[in-house]
Amino acid sequence: DPFDIEHIYRKVKYHNEHCPNPEDRLLKIEAQLENWRQVKSLNPPKGLSGFSLEKAMREGAVIYFQGSLNDEVIKTATKAFILEVIQESMRLDRERKYHLTFIIDEVRFLVSKVLADALATIVGFRVNIVTACQSINDLKTPDDINLDGEATYRSISTNSQLKLVYGGADADTAEWVAKLSGMIVKEVTSMERVEV
Repeated sequence: DPFDIEHIYRKVKYHNEHCPNPEDRLLKIEAQLENWRQVKSLNPPKGLSGFSLEKAMREGAVIYFQGSLNDEVIKTATKAFILEVIQESMRLDRERKYHLTFIIDEVRFLVSKVLADALATIVGFRVNIVTACQSINDLKTPDDINLDGEATYRSISTNSQLKLVYGGADADTAEWVAKLSGMIVKEVTSMERVEV
């Protein structure tokens, strides 16, 4: 496949070696690709075609993509995978036979502007996204420091129509759930006894 990581790495390396202007060199990209080359699961052996997201979507496959919260290369690859799922689901909307449910656990570490924006529009492409986090504060303090945590939280919260909370919630999350739940006025009829 001409678009595998090794091929792209060689192209970038060649560019950097032959670029007369040092300001036009892609040294950061070359370093990132060097790291990506070291991850076996991102570089299938020669002769194997690797994973096709398009094929999986067309066939209605169930896919489990296991990331890592500690490995920055895998985390970046997972974010790229999320972006690819969003783009492919939109592109293949009319060709897919099946509705797509996309579940993202520990979203704090994987949230991006693309994901936050997609939550607002993706349902029109027969996709629903389920995001899971430990606390609403996770959404306010995303792993990506370039994101505005408060804006990201509001975007995800507003565009997540169904909210499920379980387990022991921290105080902020419990208060948030209480505010979302509203007040219900209950009328209790007391029992009366009549002696005959």
